Amino acid sequence: MIYVFPMYGLGGRTWSSAIEDYVAASLRKLDGVQVDPTRGFSEWRTIAARIKSLKPGSKVVVIGHSMGASAATYVTDLVHVDLVVCYDAAGQPCSYIGRNCEKLLDFHDKAFAIVPKFRPKALSGHKIKIEKTETLDGHTGQPSDPKLLRKIIEYIKEMKK
Repeated sequence: MIYVFPMYGLGGRTWSSAIEDYVAASLRKLDGVQVDPTRGFSEWRTIAARIKSLKPGSKVVVIGHSMGASAATYVTDLVHVDLVVCYDAAGQPCSYIGRNCEKLLDFHDKAFAIVPKFRPKALSGHKIKIEKTETLDGHTGQPSDPKLLRKIIEYIKEMKK
């Protein structure tokens, strides 16, 4: 079983509705994938606690948009996460990616790059874990991009092997 934990950004459903309505809804259709209810970005500690309660060795994916993307990286400060997906991290700095994260997909909108310091970064020796993809979807439109969803699904399928 692969467990997925999605997070909204600052505006909740108003600005990040596609995280639940498109991304989480699509992932719920995959066999062997359990998607938790989408939570607000400030609930990242709740997600970490939920991950701690899983059976050891469970595969985990944390997905966030905007401030939820930044908060998704905070989860790796407390628990191991196999895949972190950052849809246009913004509003607060990300934690550095290190030994508690296997892979991070950084979906970055070029048109919204007003605060580049909020992009995900890695500790020394872990930079290879970050895969950057630039888009022109717009900050709130990025989670609706089918190409980005396909990348997530490809990684989840690889995790099942």
